[in-house]
Amino acid sequence: MENKIYNDDSSREEFIEKYDKGTHFIGRLSTAVCTVLFCGAPFVIGIYLGAMPDLSAAAKGYLSVGLVWTVSSVVEFLVYTPMLGGGRRISRLYHRQLDQHEDSMCNECT
Repeated sequence: MENKIYNDDSSREEFIEKYDKGTHFIGRLSTAVCTVLFCGAPFVIGIYLGAMPDLSAAAKGYLSVGLVWTVSSVVEFLVYTPMLGGGRRISRLYHRQLDQHEDSMCNECT
């Protein structure tokens, strides 16, 4: 990608819109692929090895964890969005906070 200096706002906005569309396409594609692999790989391996788990027990286990995770995800969104604001700013600040949290956890472990 060549480095351009944009003198007017229209060409800059056009570039940002094109970049956002490409980035979102890559993000959606990778999310779909990862979701299929995450959900499908255990079944493929289980069929291949002939060792399928009891699906009702697996569903009960997922529900016990999945419900708590879903509620906490919604609450986290509702709490952080007003504090950080919308748009690109929330992404940068939120990811910076997550990185700092992971760094502090790594330091404690070492």
